[in-house]
Amino acid sequence: MELITTIWAAGEGNRVVLYKRGGQKRGGQNQFFKRNEDAIEFMQTMNTKGYDVWFALALFGEDTKRTQANAVSASSFWLDIDVGEDKPYQSVAEAAEALGEFCKRIKLPIPTVVGSGTGIHAHWLIDQRITRERWERSAKSLKRACQVLELKAGPERTADIASVLRVPGTKHLKNPLEPKDVTLYGPITPPVALAAFEQAVTPYVEVDNVQAANKVFETTLPKLPYDAEKIAEGCAVVREMRATRGQVSEPHWYATLQVLAHCVDGEQYAHEWSNGHKDYTHGATQEKYERAGNFGPTVCARFAELQPSACAACPHNGKITTPLQLGATLTPVKISRPAGVHNPAPAGEHSDSLSVGEWQPTYITPPHYQVGEQGVYFVDDENAKRVPVLDVPLWVSQVIDSIHETDMEARIEWVTRTGRHRQSTMRVDTLMDIRATGMWLASRGITGFSPRALEAVKNYVWACVQVYLAGKDTETVYEHFGWYRDGFVLGARLLVGDKNLPAQLAGRVPTKMKKYLVTRGDLDAWAQATESIAEDKYWPHQFTLTAALGSVLFQLMGVQGAVLSLAGDSGVGKTTIGQFALSAFGDPKALEMSPQSTEKSFHEIWYIANNLPVLINEAATLDLFKLSSLIYAAANGQARATLTRNSELRESDGWQLLTIFTSNAHLMSLDEKWLNEANRRRILEITMSQGEHEMDRHVALVLHRTMADHYGHAGEAFIQYVVEHRAEITSLLREIYEAYCKGDIPAEHRFCLWMIAVARVAGIIGERIGILRFNTERCCTMAQGVVKAQARAVVTVEEKVKDVLADYISDNQGSFTRYDGKNRLWSQDMRGICAGKYVKDEQGKWSLSVPQTRFATYCRERGVDKQHIARWIKDAGVKSQSVKLVPLGTPTRSLVIPIEGDLDTE
Repeated sequence: MELITTIWAAGEGNRVVLYKRGGQKRGGQNQFFKRNEDAIEFMQTMNTKGYDVWFALALFGEDTKRTQANAVSASSFWLDIDVGEDKPYQSVAEAAEALGEFCKRIKLPIPTVVGSGTGIHAHWLIDQRITRERWERSAKSLKRACQVLELKAGPERTADIASVLRVPGTKHLKNPLEPKDVTLYGPITPPVALAAFEQAVTPYVEVDNVQAANKVFETTLPKLPYDAEKIAEGCAVVREMRATRGQVSEPHWYATLQVLAHCVDGEQYAHEWSNGHKDYTHGATQEKYERAGNFGPTVCARFAELQPSACAACPHNGKITTPLQLGATLTPVKISRPAGVHNPAPAGEHSDSLSVGEWQPTYITPPHYQVGEQGVYFVDDENAKRVPVLDVPLWVSQVIDSIHETDMEARIEWVTRTGRHRQSTMRVDTLMDIRATGMWLASRGITGFSPRALEAVKNYVWACVQVYLAGKDTETVYEHFGWYRDGFVLGARLLVGDKNLPAQLAGRVPTKMKKYLVTRGDLDAWAQATESIAEDKYWPHQFTLTAALGSVLFQLMGVQGAVLSLAGDSGVGKTTIGQFALSAFGDPKALEMSPQSTEKSFHEIWYIANNLPVLINEAATLDLFKLSSLIYAAANGQARATLTRNSELRESDGWQLLTIFTSNAHLMSLDEKWLNEANRRRILEITMSQGEHEMDRHVALVLHRTMADHYGHAGEAFIQYVVEHRAEITSLLREIYEAYCKGDIPAEHRFCLWMIAVARVAGIIGERIGILRFNTERCCTMAQGVVKAQARAVVTVEEKVKDVLADYISDNQGSFTRYDGKNRLWSQDMRGICAGKYVKDEQGKWSLSVPQTRFATYCRERGVDKQHIARWIKDAGVKSQSVKLVPLGTPTRSLVIPIEGDLDTE
């Protein structure tokens, strides 16, 4: 009963015990006590008499009701977690593990845990007793945290301060014939500081007062400017004062001043519209005007008292409450240009009233909407009411078709509250999902709308798209580089024949790639640099360069991508030649990836590069868990398909390119569990050693200086030639590939073969147009030799399983039984769990029986899958049957493996 005493302590209020006869499903009575001792004695007595008992964790007032309203205070928080076959958790251990993970994630200490007989109760004791109101705030957050972090605790208990839970040390008598102990698991944990508990659950506070949230939004809105001239056009009473220049009655005049005091340039209009009166003085008018500004605008009811006939004939009568509403307007949007940036507005968009550092954009505003510096407003024409939609100006400046032609995007621009101009693109189908729209806006810091107004924001953006499509045509943008119909997109250029056309890139393309896939310097200087690697020892460097150029040919060949691994000593120029190869297409930084990138980032860059080569330096630093899947994706040209929220299969975007890995370590030397045989065949790995391929210092210097000052031109010239001679090159690719396939390299190494084929054709083109100034044929022949050597080094399935079997026997020495068919003797020296049994038959031939499941697991851990095992069983004459491995054991499904040789002589 120590837990109850700790929870109740010496707090003021009534202790409540709930009791009912064991097995009774409904009802029960509450008993109130002033002292802990009396309540505890009552519980023990009633439980002994066959009653189920519970205790209320809170203390209650004088009223004899156990209700939330009557709860006075509490000094703990709690959870009730059920366990059972039809419950969220199957066992107490599973529930305890989930509770421990929850505590770890929410950063709370492990609570006091009670086994209730059908689950567990968790109690967090706190260092002070708190009121019901304060307790409920944190308890609701705790309840929300359980939902978010997926802890399956009973929600009806967590935030109910009047809850009762079972008492440690008593019997659970729901089934009187099978009583269960209510047990305290472990010691009572120390109290948690209330501030620490509240801080832990604060992130899960659920705001459910929508009106309060809307009020917060309204307070952030800037005041709308009001136009006195517009008011005068719509209100006959104000118009009369303007027309007569103040020759109206004094109440009429002052009532109008009280409207002008809230208008833009109201002070100026107050004097202009008053100086026609014979008694006008500037001082008196100014004094009255300033006094009027201390009050709200004159309402229509007051004007109706002064000019009843004019107000009765007003078309806005009964629709507005004050003439001020008629003058609501917005300040035109102005975009500031940063100092030193030449970014003139399109023709006709400059305003004489703007400074040279600002320009006023043009955009189409949907009917019933107004956009200005104050934000976006919906205007109800009938009552001239303006409903706020956004507190920042936002508009659609362009609707574009992506290269897919089915993915339409809207370019959205806005000006932040600090005056900064921003723009981004949104897929138009995002507007079909209000949640997706809200997430898009929030992720870009556009939060100037109330939660209830999100639907209005979505409708506004949709209206902008509709208006744009009705008045203008969509524009095509390119969301990846590479082949597109009869042209090739390289950076912001579309290469069609000998033409170099501008290409607009989608927002999906990273800024780095847009910035660096450009041309600089001179084509001839880059071509001359290739002469520095013309020596025979540089054949790996030559092949890397030709294969990188050949990356653009994969699609013409109709094949997937490929992986080139440059491994070996430092100082041989692996990274240098990789970067120089990329410089053919632009600044190497554009196509170089960090090995620390996420797997999703790799897929995205591959998709955007599409047909351009990609370089990954220091590949050995890649996470080995994802290395194999990355190699597979790079070579196969596609990531795994994913499921949408609606469980629809979405095929991933694809690519056809060369990926170059550089590393001091060899990828092919990785253990089978990290890199299986299928992925090894997707890699062409060239070993570069200092003795054979060391790059001379002056060569490295030439390449570095060249790619720093001369890049982009070679790739552009190469691609333009391919575009112009596409049919001829396609035919040449097939011819050369077929020639390689007729050699003695197995078809399983097709990825390497078509890499060599595109490199060979790229070399022919490069020599023909003068951008490669070395013999490109020899390097491809050398690469072909590397592939042949890799193919010869491939271990057969039978050899692989035999190697694993040998390891299995070695790792389990002393754990095998031996059965001599002649003497019928079992070995007596076996130790540990039996790993198998040697058997000698009547013909004197030995076999080894090993547990099938155990051996299969051992094989899988070493990269040998069940297909390999099945093929080995078939080819090696292995049988699968039940075998008694130990004298007193039961038969176990085992693999019976024939053994060559005589174990008696070993």
